[in-house]
Amino acid sequence: MEFVPSRAQGHLVVAAIRMLEHRQKRPPTAEEIADLLGLSREIILHIVRGLEARMIVRSVTNPFDVRIDLADYLKLEELPVDATGPDMGREIEDFHKKSEDRQKQIERMMQDADPDRKLREKASKMEEEFRRFRGKKPAGLPFRKDGGEESSG
Repeated sequence: MEFVPSRAQGHLVVAAIRMLEHRQKRPPTAEEIADLLGLSREIILHIVRGLEARMIVRSVTNPFDVRIDLADYLKLEELPVDATGPDMGREIEDFHKKSEDRQKQIERMMQDADPDRKLREKASKMEEEFRRFRGKKPAGLPFRKDGGEESSG
């Protein structure tokens, strides 16, 4: 089953393309559209593919990137009110959440596996013990008798 974007999604992406084209004087990339709309690049590409299939937008490919240009924006009104087909958006959002969780878990593991951390902790512990040792006053000299005379040995 083919994905057909909703009319609102189509209008949103086309408006973003128009605005970015006006601002940059060239067709935008999917990443630029995603940044402007605050959506993931994958969702934008999914919507753009649905719009391309209906010849509302077209992809302009050059050796460096792929830009999205308007073809026949009047066909936007032929789009259904609700999107049909597989709901890739929800799957992509779930994937992003899982990948963020994995990234945080990896970062925690890397912090726990920090080899220099153990050395720093050991050095600070030794410094603290030395400070405590230096602060102690000696109980008495080992080679003196109670009267203050030195013992002859």
